[in-house]
Amino acid sequence: MDQDESISGTLLQRVRENDGRAWERLVTVFGPLVRSWAVRGQVRGGDVDDVVQEVFAKVSKSLEGFRRDRPGDTFLGWLRTIVRHRIADYHTGKGEHPVGGTQAHALLEQLPEDGETETLDPDSTAGLVRRTLAELRDEFEPQTWQAFEATTIDSQRTDLVATRLGMSVGAVYVAKSRVLKRLRDELQGILEI
Repeated sequence: MDQDESISGTLLQRVRENDGRAWERLVTVFGPLVRSWAVRGQVRGGDVDDVVQEVFAKVSKSLEGFRRDRPGDTFLGWLRTIVRHRIADYHTGKGEHPVGGTQAHALLEQLPEDGETETLDPDSTAGLVRRTLAELRDEFEPQTWQAFEATTIDSQRTDLVATRLGMSVGAVYVAKSRVLKRLRDELQGILEI
């Protein structure tokens, strides 16, 4: 039996409800992206870990205030803003340039504005989806996951997958639909998917 029905709410809802597993999942899914943004913002060496930790500390304190008031508002955009501010604070604190200097501006320009995530890292959205799927995998029966993976990720024909897995074509479609619904539910408000 699939466990997807036993998990309610989006990832963000569960984090707001102090679900420790949801918080771990949020850090697992978004940590690599935050790290990538910090490195691209020229945060150096061991300071990258500090910046990532400070970003998630800010997320933890401020998540209740995150709202999707306007069309296009996403958690990803909100997170990107926190990272941009933290990188600016990092460089200002290092005495590398005066606040608002041209070097600071150049560093911040390397981070994407709203809607430009793909410009920064073409794999960033795909990476988030892959990491989220890896976290969701254990919520499904192996056959459900195999049907989803074969048809959606590997682009195999549904009839061939059904035959190989001993399922009806309709059951393969249902399996694929269940995983995709769970992915959409998990990332609701985070990405526009």
